[in-house]
Amino acid sequence: MNEGIRLLLIEDNPDDRAVFRNKLAASKVNAVIVGEASVAGDALTAAEEMDPDIVVLSLEEPFARPLRILESLTVAGGAPVIAVSSDGNRESMRKAMRAGAKEYLMRPLNADELGRTIESVFAAQQRRKAMLSGGQTAAIRALGEVFTIVGAKG
Repeated sequence: MNEGIRLLLIEDNPDDRAVFRNKLAASKVNAVIVGEASVAGDALTAAEEMDPDIVVLSLEEPFARPLRILESLTVAGGAPVIAVSSDGNRESMRKAMRAGAKEYLMRPLNADELGRTIESVFAAQQRRKAMLSGGQTAAIRALGEVFTIVGAKG
């Protein structure tokens, strides 16, 4: 049974959760929210237990806690993270991307953009998994090669 792309929504505000669910439904993307968690509470536990394909994380002021969650999810090697924020400041976007966000969406959300973003992040993750499942040598070769040149003197 293919239920679609499995999403975990990490958002504190119930109104923003409802808006996200509505935009997701309007986007016509084959995705389902398998769980919801709060930034202030059980986000990391939920991500571990639910094993989603993508995590959608609300990134609002104060940024310290959501950025720590984002970094933890990225270091753990779990699902890719899409950050959603009402802050369009370039520095905020940079912080999110440095912490590991694959995409950064601005509020108010656009249903079509949301759908395209979810599909592209999911497709990129599937390509990574396929590349890594080809074996360690194939994965290294696909990522690049390292050449070392040493000059002999003396």
